[in-house]
Amino acid sequence: AEDEEGIVIGAVPKRADPLDVLIGREDKLLPGMVVGTSSIRRRAQLLAGFPGMGVTEIRGNVDTRLRKLAEGEVDGIVLASAGLARLGVDPPHARRLRVDEMVPAPGQGSLAVQVREDDRTTRAVVSVLDHLASRRALEAERTLIQLLGGGCDLPLGALAATKGDRIRMVALVASADGAKVIRTAVESTDPGSAASTLAQRLRADGADRILAELGG
Repeated sequence: AEDEEGIVIGAVPKRADPLDVLIGREDKLLPGMVVGTSSIRRRAQLLAGFPGMGVTEIRGNVDTRLRKLAEGEVDGIVLASAGLARLGVDPPHARRLRVDEMVPAPGQGSLAVQVREDDRTTRAVVSVLDHLASRRALEAERTLIQLLGGGCDLPLGALAATKGDRIRMVALVASADGAKVIRTAVESTDPGSAASTLAQRLRADGADRILAELGG
């Protein structure tokens, strides 16, 4: 969420699908199935939203995880839809998880073109790639991370979307075991205001305690 000194985001191209995908060896979600993920955010939401599901640690790139799935090491894995699309991978038995099932990581599906702050020529060149709605959404999500002091290794989910001059944002903080889930949403005309309101509401419901327990 923080830019290095002297570096800024010169453009945010149009965002790809920000959602997560559950890929299984079967078409159905079966009781007792074990899903592999290295993300605390995904683990927490799987345990909270799919009673009876087991979650285990899994590491490696996309090909490695798909191979482990095919070999039966796990019954399912969760990957980012955007990552699969950009790699041209279309696995069978893939189910796109709705936002009410799995709030994605802040910035998931987004690309950012970084440039030197004082390089006006390059900033002008890359500005043609900028997609305003995607930039506003990313700004809101990054601001929320800054306000909560979180990062990619914490059970923090956030997704913003714009329509006209309005921005709607949903955010979630969950304990690693899925026992405590704090979720809220807001609508605003300003990305910073949306993030600030969400941070206040999450804190009021105990988000700071959850993040503190995990080193946030």
